[in-house]
Amino acid sequence: MTLYTYREALEEYGSRSVVLSLVSNEELFHLQRNLYSTNPYADRIAQIMKMYPQSIVTGHTAFYIHGLTDKVPARIDLATQRNSTKIRDSEIKQHFVSRKLLDIGSTIIDHDGIKVRIYCLEMMLFYLVHNDGKLPVDLFKEIIKSYRKQSGKLNYSELQRYSNVLPGGRRNLERIVMEIL
Repeated sequence: MTLYTYREALEEYGSRSVVLSLVSNEELFHLQRNLYSTNPYADRIAQIMKMYPQSIVTGHTAFYIHGLTDKVPARIDLATQRNSTKIRDSEIKQHFVSRKLLDIGSTIIDHDGIKVRIYCLEMMLFYLVHNDGKLPVDLFKEIIKSYRKQSGKLNYSELQRYSNVLPGGRRNLERIVMEIL
């Protein structure tokens, strides 16, 4: 399966009329505004990564993709630069982050054959501790238990580095050490 933005489809197939012809012959599928696919179905995460390549998966969605919870998120959480255009999609919850903090802890992983730009486990641990009052208690406890089971996989030097750059990082690192490690 290949996903194309409208511009990429024009470059690949040559003209608007050819693209429209392929769509009418069901050789190319129009999934949503500015997005085309060679398959009639494309995973929602793949679509979002194609539409918003500068965004980073965060929040409940990142916990789910990392395997820290089995509760499927109702919406996809995306971190974008603070001055980014508001995403008008009811399936997306946008988190605005300052430019200097946006890329800290971001990585690209393969999730079911899809390249996903996501925050690493260590960064999501800081997110969890920082936002514990905003998460449902049962979800928070489930994720904490999952982190305790995976504590050997965590990179402690990364945790230390994040504690030095994130707001409230040192306080949150103390809590991480006491509750999880």
